[in-house]
Amino acid sequence: MTSRDNPVGNRQEGFHFQVVGIGASAGGLEPLEELFTNLSPDLEMAFIVIVHSDPSHETLLPGILARRTKLGVHKARDGGSIQPQCVYVCPSDSIITIADGKLRLTPRPRNREPILAIDQFFYSLASELENRAVAVILSGSGSDGTLGLREVKAKGGITFAQNAQTSKFFSMPQSAFASGAVDFLLSPKEIALKLGSVANHQYVKTKVPAENDSEQNDSEQNDFNELIVLIRKGSGIDFSLYKHGTVSRRILRRMALNNISKLSDFHTFLTKHPQILNDVAQDILIQVTKFFREPEAFDLLKEKIFPDFVRGRGREDTIRVWVPGCSSGEEVYSILIALTEFLEEGGYRFPIQFFGTDLSESAISKARDATYVENISQDVSTERLERFFTKTTQGYEINKSLRDLCIFAKHNLVSDPPFGKLDLITCRNVLIYLGLTLQKRALSIFHYALKPSGSLILGNAETVSGVGELYIPIDSRYRAYVKKPSTSRLYFDFVGAHQTADKISTTPPVVAIAESASQSIQMQRDADRYLMAEFVPAGVLVNDQLELIQFRGRTGPFFEPSPGFASLELLSMLKAGLVSEVQNAIDVARQKNEVVRREEIAVKLEGDIKRITLEVVPMPLPSTGERYFILLFEDMDAPTFAVSKRRRQLKLSANPKLDETHELSAIRAELTSTKEYLQSIKEEKEASNEELRAANEEIVSSNEELQSTNEELHSAKEELQSTNEELLTVNEELKLRNHDLSGLNDDLSNLFNSFNSAMVLLTRNLKVRRFTPMAEELLRLIPADIGRSIADIHPNVEIKDMEKMLQEVIATSRPKELEVKDAQGKWYSVQMKPYRTQDGRVDGAVLLFTDITQLKTSLIYAEAVESIYSHPLLVLNGELKVKRANKKFYEVFKSTPSDTENRYIYDLGNKQWNIPELRELLEKVLPQNSEIRDYKVTHKFPNIGKKTMNLSGRRLFHHDVATETILLAIETVD
Repeated sequence: MTSRDNPVGNRQEGFHFQVVGIGASAGGLEPLEELFTNLSPDLEMAFIVIVHSDPSHETLLPGILARRTKLGVHKARDGGSIQPQCVYVCPSDSIITIADGKLRLTPRPRNREPILAIDQFFYSLASELENRAVAVILSGSGSDGTLGLREVKAKGGITFAQNAQTSKFFSMPQSAFASGAVDFLLSPKEIALKLGSVANHQYVKTKVPAENDSEQNDSEQNDFNELIVLIRKGSGIDFSLYKHGTVSRRILRRMALNNISKLSDFHTFLTKHPQILNDVAQDILIQVTKFFREPEAFDLLKEKIFPDFVRGRGREDTIRVWVPGCSSGEEVYSILIALTEFLEEGGYRFPIQFFGTDLSESAISKARDATYVENISQDVSTERLERFFTKTTQGYEINKSLRDLCIFAKHNLVSDPPFGKLDLITCRNVLIYLGLTLQKRALSIFHYALKPSGSLILGNAETVSGVGELYIPIDSRYRAYVKKPSTSRLYFDFVGAHQTADKISTTPPVVAIAESASQSIQMQRDADRYLMAEFVPAGVLVNDQLELIQFRGRTGPFFEPSPGFASLELLSMLKAGLVSEVQNAIDVARQKNEVVRREEIAVKLEGDIKRITLEVVPMPLPSTGERYFILLFEDMDAPTFAVSKRRRQLKLSANPKLDETHELSAIRAELTSTKEYLQSIKEEKEASNEELRAANEEIVSSNEELQSTNEELHSAKEELQSTNEELLTVNEELKLRNHDLSGLNDDLSNLFNSFNSAMVLLTRNLKVRRFTPMAEELLRLIPADIGRSIADIHPNVEIKDMEKMLQEVIATSRPKELEVKDAQGKWYSVQMKPYRTQDGRVDGAVLLFTDITQLKTSLIYAEAVESIYSHPLLVLNGELKVKRANKKFYEVFKSTPSDTENRYIYDLGNKQWNIPELRELLEKVLPQNSEIRDYKVTHKFPNIGKKTMNLSGRRLFHHDVATETILLAIETVD
């Protein structure tokens, strides 16, 4: 089952046509033109176009589209009506929605925050038109429209998105498609043609069945039942006990997508295309949810539910929460975030475990991925986004610290064993789509799974009716309940998640119920036929356990309720005097499997001695092997009842008085015989009863012990089943994580093996965690050194106080860098950096050696060239600061390194180098030409007098200004 929003009433009745919402952004103009060019003007549809545009400029789109279509194109206005065969374009400075059958425009905010105008319109479109809503996403960047498209599909509408081959910007259609909300991924031309076929389907022309509607003729009902069986075989999900209207709506929608009108034709289509069966099942499992849906419900959690979690709880006692029907996980993470905030505000620390389950494998996969479109910023506050989410290129990702607290698994709510010992179950808006039988079963399972003080939260349209004795309401508005201790144990016939669909009984529950009902009706008809044949005397129908099933005729004289606990047990309700005869007759009928008749039974009824005829008729039920009995009672003295053939023959005798005397004598003799027979039976039974009474007391005592043991075994079995299911779920989760870890480990190994520098990863206590192949030779490492302290290893490069520096790096989180030389004369740049975990915690250090021998040699060579150069030379950086000068410069211009290096050239010698011609050279000429030669400058220096200089300069390019180098050679001319 999957989380769903509350159903909205059939508001689409105000529209007899479809309304198509079209959203586009970057690159959307061309597909809009192509779509309307190929769109038939005769379609009974209205079109509303929303395009991301600059709110400060009026849109030209109405005029552009009017040249491409014969449909009427209008600029949308607030309060305007919606007519078919018209196109309404949203103004660029407004946000458009539909309410009460009218267009509604609101001013668009002028701030720079993203406005999800397409989502907002699709939400209103789904709410107003339900199955007559159509949503289209064309080219654009971002994810606007994704959540709205999901809402349209959930309400029964039809959805389209532009394919990648024709989209200039595919991120908007891609986001919608990845969410599973797109029915058709087509080009704009194909979308136009498909809209034509969809518009003519009966699905959008007639009222869709309501949730509880089940009006179908016999033929349609048979076709529907066959479809349910076919879907169950193909997907493993049994929808026979879901609400009829829910399943009918989703099947009709799928028929519209495939342009099929009859259920029988759709059955044939699915038989030929069994791969679509799972898609049909996923359609029925409506997947609509969002973060912090109904915020007031989360206030209830913090005020009434969460405080019970921490009251009297031990530090090691895990808080366990189950969200069945979790869809793509938004509800799970929302509750987890709210719980985390509550615990941190109160200073509590307890282990937490959340279970999210759903029948949809694709939904569970999305929940595990924990990545959501950026549109969730409409439902999640900025503070929560910064604290619990990480911004990614796809949108927002749940932080790993929260994700690791959740287990997601495919799970059937009403057939798989539940999780146990739960503090909270939230099952909002799942039960509304289940029939009463499944609702009661699910609620009973929830009662079993909860702790004695556990809580249950349902949706606004759901209640615990039918099992109200199991729960105590704590908030009627948000359907919050606490578990009430049950006086009797609940037993469930769980199938288990590990069993496949073909192992489940092939007879759907609804068919089994129908067969059982049919057998019961047939048995009653057989009973009626026999009673009618025998002039319908008073009688009862009992089962093999002598429980009363049905009364026939006037049975009052023979039965009366016994004092004490109410019971329909036959022998306890018979009048005194009939018990032994009835029991004896039933025993004989059971043993011989034939009709047993007892005549002339004298019994005191209603104050008089009556003569009764008893007849016991065994009636086996072949389909089940059970046996029933019909008991017929006939008052021989009652004039309104039929009498036996023997008495009728006596009444027809020629001498009535004589016959009456003979009859009276016979009756008296028979009565005496019967009394003697009864007395002997009574004495035998009393003796047997005495012997059995003692044995019975021992048996009762043993039975109570066995019953107690049986109860404990049942309880242990159910707990083991739940634990096993939990372990299977955890095992599945661990397999997925192991697979991911294996892939990451392979990536890391390949990265290390291809890394051309020596790098060592160390733990907090400076033990070797991992190293690259280059580090093996330089640091004398072997695989067995993993786990050893770096202090125990003697590398080829000696670094003084290396351990101390590494510990400082870990303690201060500040990197260190130095240059060292090995015994062979090679130079290395050594970098010591903190090793950080994914959540930013420092958990060790990274030691990196980079060979800089060539660079060092180049620098030494450059310095040598500078020193022997016969003219003054300056080396400047990109900011015109002096990096160094050669010896000739200091001799000619009477300066020193301390007055020259790391200073702006214009500030040298009391700004005597602040020469306009030099500024012209360095700031204008050189940046444009990169190299300049013999640029003549004449200047009078305070210390050395007037000098005429030929300046030559060259820029050495780097990736940034700070590392850029400028060479400035100065040739003095006397």
